[in-house]
Amino acid sequence: MFDNWNINSNHDLAAKIQRLEDIEAIRNLKARYCAFCDDAYDPDGIASLFVEDGIWEGGIRVRGKYEGREAIKSYFTGTSSLITKKARCSTDFTKVSARSENSDA
Repeated sequence: MFDNWNINSNHDLAAKIQRLEDIEAIRNLKARYCAFCDDAYDPDGIASLFVEDGIWEGGIRVRGKYEGREAIKSYFTGTSSLITKKARCSTDFTKVSARSENSDA
């Protein structure tokens, strides 16, 4: 993963750090989605992950396209009790707290 990480400037380093932070944010978002799915497809929880004008679109087994947080919530409110399978995804949340400059740790 890090084979081509030649860092020639602070800008390069900042860009690479930002990329890693973005990747981790996506992993955490997916983990939160899976946790809500494993919690009986919690409509409020799932809808909370989307921006106000977000889109949730079903795949092969679930047809439909729901636009907007309220439409997504409404869909899962009406169908969450009908879904019997859990997502069973990894729900490994990664939380890193910032260390102060004066910290000994």
